[in-house]
Amino acid sequence: MPASMPTTYVELYRQSPDPLGGDYGHWLAGHSQVAANPGAVRAAMLGAPDTVAKVYLMLCPGPDGRPRVRSVFRPRQYAPLPGIVTPWDGNVYGFATDLGPGNQITTVQWPEDAFHLSAADVFVKDVASMAEALTENGGAASLGPYVVANPNVEVVRTRMMMVVPHPYVPLVLGASLTPREAWMRLSTAITADNRMVACAPLLDWLRVACTVRPLAEHAVAGAVAQSPVYHLPPVAVVPDAALAQHSWDVVIADMPQLLGATRSQEQHLMHAVAVLQQTQIASATASALTRAESRAPKRPSSKFPATIDVLLRQTGTAAEDDLADVWHSLANASKAETRGCIDAALRARAREDATSPNGAAATASAPLVTKEVVERFTQQRLYSTSPDDLEEGMQLFLFAPGPLHHDAEVRVRTNCMTWYPAALCPPLWVTSEPWRPRRSTCRRRTSPSPPHSNGTVWPWMST
Repeated sequence: MPASMPTTYVELYRQSPDPLGGDYGHWLAGHSQVAANPGAVRAAMLGAPDTVAKVYLMLCPGPDGRPRVRSVFRPRQYAPLPGIVTPWDGNVYGFATDLGPGNQITTVQWPEDAFHLSAADVFVKDVASMAEALTENGGAASLGPYVVANPNVEVVRTRMMMVVPHPYVPLVLGASLTPREAWMRLSTAITADNRMVACAPLLDWLRVACTVRPLAEHAVAGAVAQSPVYHLPPVAVVPDAALAQHSWDVVIADMPQLLGATRSQEQHLMHAVAVLQQTQIASATASALTRAESRAPKRPSSKFPATIDVLLRQTGTAAEDDLADVWHSLANASKAETRGCIDAALRARAREDATSPNGAAATASAPLVTKEVVERFTQQRLYSTSPDDLEEGMQLFLFAPGPLHHDAEVRVRTNCMTWYPAALCPPLWVTSEPWRPRRSTCRRRTSPSPPHSNGTVWPWMST
């Protein structure tokens, strides 16, 4: 094989002639925000000759979780084989890495939203002000967020992924760049070639990639502002023999000189390991996003999605953020912590005095939080639908008054209810007769005596 024959895609695009002859206006205009719908852009990409460089930039998280500009290239739709059904039929696959040792290459599924438009409310610096903005921003990888009041800004929309013209492919293919680095590399080369008008869609995409949009008004704690074109990394597939042959056919169509090259068993293993590593990286990234979402504080609407409107109506609250703290605590509490959240809220209310916005509490100590009280809270049964139904809603008699030191008395009352029928066990604080254990003249009960009774019975048990 001659030494000058390309064996990687970077070498291929560097050595091969440009089929567009330097006229990129029409090719890039088909990817601009005013072009056809995403489906038409996708169809034009697949219908273009394979000699045209189909190298696209995307902004996705790198191994460290920070946004990086990566390239995905050489898209091709998997053509179904006659009489054979595979899970790859009709899907579009591309490459995320250049050819490596043993001709290994990473095959990825082409993102479905590759040509969707970015958000329409993002202000970016104009082209003439980008260099100055990056200089003023020091070593930061991104700019913004900006608002309409900032100088030299404009609203720009672009595609989620953007094509790179043939002569600039070697600058980005196989590289992992920060948005700042990508802008510096490409804008410098495009300006030097006097192609800023023809390459305007690419420069627009780079400006948006360099700029973060403002966080939402009620963003979760710890949320990080991202560019509107920020995207999850492409999914690296583990191919079977059919998809592996499809990928190899694409490579051979571009570089037929590799057809005579053989791959040893060790090289096959290296290829499989590389594919597995890409899969694990994508899985780890998705897991990290899932963990971040699970650690984020939950809102009452996520804990009570079916009854949040009922809760707002029953509490007389206009917005979810205006709900009492107890509802936000319940939204982030486990089932075992629910009673403690309600008890803490009632105790806090009992400590309030006349200076509180809610006024002084009615009792000096909080009422007991029974199982029924917990159910009324968690099921949002705060009010009765009928004024005559005293068994529904938060009725006053639902709450048992809690004395200042009620824990010990609760244990005594519980023991009594365990050892004697409820009808014979009035509350201790209602009994008019002083407590004096004495021997009963009636026949002793055959049931066991309560703890520490020494065979005595209570006054209301004698005949």
